[in-house]
Amino acid sequence: MRTILNISNKLRSQAAFFEILSKEESEALDKSLEQIVSEKKPSEASHHVLRASVFFSHGLMEDAIEETQKALEIESQNPTLHSILARLYAEVGRTDEAISSYGRIIEQQ
Repeated sequence: MRTILNISNKLRSQAAFFEILSKEESEALDKSLEQIVSEKKPSEASHHVLRASVFFSHGLMEDAIEETQKALEIESQNPTLHSILARLYAEVGRTDEAISSYGRIIEQQ
């Protein structure tokens, strides 16, 4: 019975990765992303973090993770970025990856 419950929970968490936005939400997302590029002119890593934040605010967790990973490719020693990525992983149930990201923070100290 426990195995069935674990499988059920795993399937439920995987389903949460797929998000559909309404037309209004999609337009708001596009507008937010355009503003990042046109108004804020952030550094390259900050640009990805801002995009991750917008995706997160719209419930697009996998996109937020991808943008945070891009920021880490630029600033791989940034503990704040590792912490953000760990929290995103934890949010979507990717526990092993969250622990690994937190471990990188500890290794850097």
